[in-house]
Formats: sequence, structure tokens, C-alpha cells
Amino acid sequence: MPTYYDMVLSSPFPNYDFFAHRMRELCGQLNLSFFIADNVWVHDFYQKLCNKEIGVRVLLDLSNSQTNEDDPYLMLAREAKRQRAYVIDDPDVTSVVAHKALFHQKMLENRILVPETVIITRKELKSFQVTDEIKQQVGVPFVVKPAWGDSSID
Repeated sequence: MPTYYDMVLSSPFPNYDFFAHRMRELCGQLNLSFFIADNVWVHDFYQKLCNKEIGVRVLLDLSNSQTNEDDPYLMLAREAKRQRAYVIDDPDVTSVVAHKALFHQKMLENRILVPETVIITRKELKSFQVTDEIKQQVGVPFVVKPAWGDSSID
């Protein structure tokens, strides 16, 4: 019989330490088991999950790693979901909206109002200049975002 964890927090980022500490504390108050699958534990945890030595009821995936199929956090989220865990930031849902440029196009295709946007490719990035014409098009101030993920990753 596998050991089940009520709540698993999956994150490679040490800046979530306070959040993880509070999650552990709240789970303890609610008599729920808690585990953090961080850089130290993610590989072992994933293997034990695949071998059905452990189970997960809820996985909170904070990894933002939909771009790399070999990423252990993405693999963990998919395996937990396959085993019927409830995965917050479900990788199948997140992958649809994570690429902001593609999702922007989908919203336009479906006649959803979106802010005026300039989309450039990674190849154009080094030579791209914000011109007066672009400023007029999008307005000032404006926001610059990477197409995929967030500002903490490439």
C-alpha cells in the first residue's frame, strides 16, 4: 500500500521557501500530510510515484516548465495527473495559455478584445527597437513580456 501525500508542492525555486513553510504549517493544522518536491527531492519523488510506492492527492506545480519535456517537474505533474491526482496548474491546461504570443493570436481569432500588441520573434530580439510608431500604436506606458513563461526564465 503506497503512502499518500495530501498536498505536494512542486517547485525548483528557492524564493518559494516562505510559501512552502506556510503550506506545511497549514497542512499540519488541518491534519494533512505535506511534501515539497524541490531540487533535492523531485527525481526520487517522481520515481517513487511511478513505482506506486507513494501517491499524491493534490499537487501544486509552481515550476512553469512546459517548454522542456524532460523537465522533472513537468514529468512529475503529468504522472500525478495520470494517477488521478488533482494538479493545480495542470500541465495540459497551462501549456495552452503559457505561450502568450500564441494565446494572444487565439484570442484575436475568437474575437476577444485584447490590448494593442507588438509580437516579435526571438531572432528579432537583438535588433528590435521601440520606435515612435510602435509607441503610438500601443500607447505609453506599455508592458514588455516574454512570449513563454515569466520573467524568471528564458
